[in-house]
This record gives sequence, C-alpha cells and structure tokens, in this order.
Amino acid sequence: MEKFSVIIALALVACLSLAASSGSDNVEGQTPIDTLSAKWPISSGGNDHIYKAILLPNAITWDEANAAAKLEGGYLATITSAAENEFIFNLVSNDKRYWHYEQWGNTGPWMGGYRKSSDEWGWVTGEPFTYSNWFPGEPNNWGGVNDKIAFFERGHETSSKWDDVSSTSAAENLGLFWKLNSYIVEFDTPTIIKPSTLENVNTSRSNIYQEGRDGADTAYMYINDSALSFRNESRTAQDVPRQSDQIIEQSYPIDVQCTSQGEICEPAFSVSIDTRSILQVKYIVPNHCSPLRLYIYVDGVLVKDTGLLGWPGATGEFSSLPLDTGFIDLGPVSSGRHTLALKAEGRSGGCNNGYLMAWEGTLIVRTSSGSDNTIRDKIVVLDTCSLPSTQGWKYWALGDNYPEENVFSIRGSSPNCILHQDTMAVGSANQGSNVYELFDKVDPSKPFVLKVKARILDESETVSSGPNHFGFGFGVDTPSDGFSIGLGKKAIQGPNNDIIDNTIDNTQWHEYKLAGTPGEGYEFYVDGSLVALGKPITSESMGYSGNRIYLGDCTGGTNAIAEIASFEFTQSVNQPVDVT
Repeated sequence: MEKFSVIIALALVACLSLAASSGSDNVEGQTPIDTLSAKWPISSGGNDHIYKAILLPNAITWDEANAAAKLEGGYLATITSAAENEFIFNLVSNDKRYWHYEQWGNTGPWMGGYRKSSDEWGWVTGEPFTYSNWFPGEPNNWGGVNDKIAFFERGHETSSKWDDVSSTSAAENLGLFWKLNSYIVEFDTPTIIKPSTLENVNTSRSNIYQEGRDGADTAYMYINDSALSFRNESRTAQDVPRQSDQIIEQSYPIDVQCTSQGEICEPAFSVSIDTRSILQVKYIVPNHCSPLRLYIYVDGVLVKDTGLLGWPGATGEFSSLPLDTGFIDLGPVSSGRHTLALKAEGRSGGCNNGYLMAWEGTLIVRTSSGSDNTIRDKIVVLDTCSLPSTQGWKYWALGDNYPEENVFSIRGSSPNCILHQDTMAVGSANQGSNVYELFDKVDPSKPFVLKVKARILDESETVSSGPNHFGFGFGVDTPSDGFSIGLGKKAIQGPNNDIIDNTIDNTQWHEYKLAGTPGEGYEFYVDGSLVALGKPITSESMGYSGNRIYLGDCTGGTNAIAEIASFEFTQSVNQPVDVT
C-alpha cells in the first residue's frame, strides 16, 4: 500500500500522544481480523482515493458498517465506473474470508449503494447513480427486503457483479442473511493541513500513528493510512520521497523439518529482505493435514500472531479456518535490510497427534524500493514448488471440466521443483484450454520483461486450419494489446499467430525472454539471443481487453506436455524496447 508521510514540527509531536495502531476498532467490541488497502493513482486512470477492505470476526448490518466507515474518516465505497468497480473488486477477489457463502452463491463486502425507492438506487455520498454492474436477473428485491449493494457470484467463486442484498432483520423471517463480516471504506484524496488544524483531528477514532523522525525537527505521521505532509507552518507543504516508492513482490517456498519436540517448531523459517518502508506478508497453506498457527517476527521482535489456520478438506471445528492469512501490513519499517522470521505452532487435530513434525507453505512478501529508475517497479516470481492457484493465480478450464490436479502437478523437491503440465488427454476441437491467470499486475504505461525457463516434451497435432503451437504458452495482456508466445516442439509462435522461429529444439531446456512495451512492440530472446521482434496484437483483434499475466494450455486446439522451471515478470522505468 502506498502511503504518504506527514512531516510535522517536533514541538507539535511533543504536544500529541500518538500510539501505533494496526487497525481501528470502530465497530463496537470488534477488532478487525485483517485489512486490505490500496490506492487508485491518477497515473493509472484512477481518482487518487484509498480503498480499505475491513474483515471482522463477527457479521454486522449495513447500518453498522456505514457508521464504522464514517468513524474511519471515510465512507462506504461508491462505484461510478467499470474501472473503479474492477479496482475495488480486485482488492478482495482472491481472499474468500471477505465473502459470505450461502447455498445460492458468494456475497462480497458491504458497499455504499442503497435503494432509494422501488426503482431508484443511490450512493451514500449523493453521487449520481450512473453506473451499475448487476448480476443477470438482479436487482430482484426478493421478498421486498433487498435494499443494499454487494458483490455476488453463483457457487463458490467470486465476481465483480452486483446483487441487491437485505440489511434488515425482516430478511431473517424469509430465510435470508442480513449481515456481512466485511465492508469497504473509501477515503477521498487527502488534503494538506497545517499544524494548527490538527486539534480538529479525532485522535480517539482516527487511525493515527507516529512513524519516526527524520532529522532534528521533523517526524512522520499517518492519518487513516492517508497522505498528508508539511514541515512547519512557515514552509510550503511537500511530499516526502516515499510517495514514489515502487512495490516488489517475492515468493518464498517454505519447507521446515522440526528438530524440537512438542507443538512449537524449531528452527524458525527466516529470510533477509531489503525495503525502503513497506513490509507486507501473506502466508498460503499447502496441502497439509492439520491446524497451524504462525508467529511473525521482524528483526527478532514478535509483531503478529496469525491465529489458527486450517487445511484443504478440513472438517468439523476446523472446516471454517482460513487457508491463507491475506496480506498483513507489518510496516512502515526503517529503510534497509531486515530479518523476517516465521515460527510455527501446531495443534492437535487432523494428522497432528500432539506434536508438530514439519510444516510447509508459501510466503509472499511485498517490499518497496526508491524511485531511482535503475530499480524495477514490480516483480512477480512463480514458486514452482506449489501450484500457482495457491499463490493467487486463477485456474481456468475453459470448455472442459478437467480439474487443476488432472492437468498440473509439482515434480521434484525444493528448491529444484518443476511445474508439470499435461493436457494431452483433455481433447481438442475446442474442448478446452487450461491456463493460469494473474490479474492486474501489469502497468500498461511501462515496459516489461517476462522470463520463462521451460521445455516441451510432447505436442498434439493441431486441429485448426493454421499453425497452432499454444498447447503451452505464456504472455502478457494490457487493455490495449496482447503479447503472447506459443511453444511447440520445433516451432515458436508470436503474438500475431505468426511463426517467429522453427529452428530451435524446444524439447530441451531454454530460457525464453519476452520484452515488451505496451502500445509499441516486443523483442523475443532464447538463451540471450534475439530471435524475433515485432508489434503486439491489438485488443480489438484479440476480442479481449484485460490486464493479466498467464501461462499454460492457451488453446482449445493443440495440447501439450510441458515443464516449467521458473517464471518471472518484471517492470522497470528504464527498460525501453526499441522496435523499428
């Protein structure tokens, strides 16, 4: 999450008693389990607002969520465009703890839409209700009690479509739920304030904390995780360098064999990280068989207890436990290198008979770097020791019903694992593509590099009229254009379905590098040698407009057996691609 610092006079800090806070307690008697925050910057077509999803231990009514949002200093999120709708949805799309499941579907957090009359809807801010994204058949005002808006999808999946949801106890008589355990708060673009106006800040309710000092006469402060800055009343307001931080995301496979006896596992898993200020972590449960609790340490200091986590297929009292922690914000931390450690504690249940023998999983760490244009903005690294679906990727089986485990598997052992794909039995003639997708990680204004180490072990004959070597492929899509590569045993196919090479033996291991500039062009390398360059395909020609990174069987025609040893996506402000 991007934060903006408030620089205040040291004398002013001495007059305020500010305590660090990890979250607000604006719903009486409830402390949030977790929060997810993101700023929608103007540079990405946004409004510079900050959106914060709040997860509670107990469900609340819409009225309670509305009041809590106001006490946060914001309001329940309002949606006035398709882009804003997708941005807010993506905040919670991959964390099902924020969703309420009933037999008819999955309902997302409370938002700021409400029914003004039988056929008129409005937003809590009074903004015009000019955009909507209703699920087919909605709003239906079932039972005459559905009067609020939330995300909705049939079954266990999630989507950015809307449903009209009840928020009164009258729904209970109809067998409907009327409370949710999460809500989304929107904060307007923060304004610069002077020290003399801080007396108007409600310090008992706002999430205010001191971050530290910079020199002899300054300090940083955050209010509702928002953007404020000044040095003193006699000087011009200014933003501090953290405003230009760039986010780096890294995955770490965990495989710890406990040398201790009992439920506390020794040694701890630890990793050294470098960051400018941001430190966020997310732990994803693997396919193990017992409950687990993690204690997170930064530089030897315990900073977070995750609470009890479950496992896939858990029953009874463990069936409702989460399978990941969501992103936990441990920052801001001081600039430099830090030691991040996780210590596991088991609990009797499942296959645990009283002591923890080993534990595994995936740790995703987000850090920040400065704005020096020699530093990459974003890094997405696939951990090939666990299925991508456990790392936030979406698995799609389009046109067939083949489950993920029938197509993809992990071979080898850490740290030399291989992601194995086999779609040879899936069928052809448009019977399906089986692909992983990671959404909204691409900045369409910047160049990117996608590196994949892979090989093709087998490939079925194409059933289409032209060449089709996308039985295994990978690529990057932006809202304006697409960059895709298909690998056959003896051919490489480019973004415009053209064969860009037929001399390389792709049954052998190679490092493939796709370097692209959205709206301009791409270069493609094999083992460091330039093989092809050209233009991307336009979204209009593709018939698809989105923001994603993907890999797998990308076609309903050709199938393939492939192995992937590494996958890394990066973007950098100084990575131009010269295409003539």
